[in-house]
Amino acid sequence: MNLISKNIFNYFKEDKLFNILTLIFIIFIFISFIHNSSNRYKLIENNTYTKMNNHEFKKNINDSLIADSTYAHILDEKCEITGNMHDRHKVRWVKALFLKNTFKISNKINPSLPYYVNIILHSLIIFLTLMFLNKTFRLEKLFSIFFLLYIAFVFQQYLGEYSYSIFEMFFISIALYASKNKNILLLTVISLLAVLNRESGFLIPLTWLIFNYDYKKLIISFGIIIFAFIALNFNLLECLFNPKFFIPLEHQEGQINISNLKSSNFF
Repeated sequence: MNLISKNIFNYFKEDKLFNILTLIFIIFIFISFIHNSSNRYKLIENNTYTKMNNHEFKKNINDSLIADSTYAHILDEKCEITGNMHDRHKVRWVKALFLKNTFKISNKINPSLPYYVNIILHSLIIFLTLMFLNKTFRLEKLFSIFFLLYIAFVFQQYLGEYSYSIFEMFFISIALYASKNKNILLLTVISLLAVLNRESGFLIPLTWLIFNYDYKKLIISFGIIIFAFIALNFNLLECLFNPKFFIPLEHQEGQINISNLKSSNFF
């Protein structure tokens, strides 16, 4: 009995217990975010809506996560420049394909599983972000709590592309770890994954300069990342060299544009 008690005590020693509680906290925050930011109403008739019950709500999210239409625009291999800021999402097809296959496989196991897989996946990535930051900088518990408060604050509001941001934050944390430990190979691999998640990932290799002064390795790393990015998006080659593909100049619905500032007498 004493041996069992001792093992339980060792398992739940301070760091492990704190990490377990941290993960549970992040999961609850993300569940709250999903429920607050997702549509909870369904159309009955004549512009009349009713609130979905919990089962209908989860089923609606499950259907969205596995629907081909959710990923159709990103997985479309055609090079098109329509002036919409979502054109550039086509270079993010690796991430979209990964999520699509993950949710479809989980759906085959259980139709209710994609909802939970989405929550666990993104919560775990946020948790691992904190773990890598802690491993890199040996954070005190107070700073870990500040990180959790930051997460709690940010996820109180609607975030349109939360998945991209969560993955990018994760990749940055690993990049910092790789840079501090002078692991240029890990930094290159993580930076490539970051670029395939979102184009701002091209800035992540610069974390190498925070801890290192070896510019040759950084240049080689950039070269590998750019070559791999172009190779994986070779069918979009014409678009890749057109600035309008990444930075559309047209008016974007729902976005604040220069024309809006001029007409609002802002200046």
